[in-house]
Amino acid sequence: MDESKADRTGQDRIPGTVIHFGADYNPEQWEPEVWREDVRLMQQAGVTMVSLGIWSWALLEPEPGRFDFTWFDEIVGLLKDAGIEIDLATPTAAPPAWFYRQHPEARLLEADGRVRYNGSRGICCPHSPAYAEACARITEAIFSHVAGDPGIVMGHVHNEYGAPGGDCHCETSQQAFRSWLGARYAFSTAPGEQPSGARPTATGRRSERHVIPGPT
Repeated sequence: MDESKADRTGQDRIPGTVIHFGADYNPEQWEPEVWREDVRLMQQAGVTMVSLGIWSWALLEPEPGRFDFTWFDEIVGLLKDAGIEIDLATPTAAPPAWFYRQHPEARLLEADGRVRYNGSRGICCPHSPAYAEACARITEAIFSHVAGDPGIVMGHVHNEYGAPGGDCHCETSQQAFRSWLGARYAFSTAPGEQPSGARPTATGRRSERHVIPGPT
């Protein structure tokens, strides 16, 4: 191995003593010709690691259950050849448009009743069963595909928790909140009962009146 490359990637050093220099890299928005120039400039700047895959879900899974790693393998190869290590992300912060078409109920519902629409990131209800299932599928597919690849040295789980939206007020989330209340504060959330000491103005007498706090 070239000595300069070995030094840059932390090879032959004591584990835990390397501070990497890098950033998120989102090649999916550019043509392959640009990737090669990107990698050349990274080498010139002394980059040692990049996060990859954060916004890649739509390209990695263009249709439900159909995966395409062609472009991904190419960029991974370019980075590895340059001695740049990869922190592989799950792309779970930004599901593809097809997911929202199939599961409109998974869109995040704001406290004021507004629904977040696809086109940004972090706009799924965190309690949506469909979202959880889709996240598990894409994550398993990606990490199974790269298993054993020495260029993938870290895993990056999700991205920017709670940004731009985090609190969902849909009925699925409301039910999860009520279950959490019952477990956390050890009171019944059965219809017709309310926590002892609670102010009637702040709660209702039925479990369905307990809601996620929002603007008042």
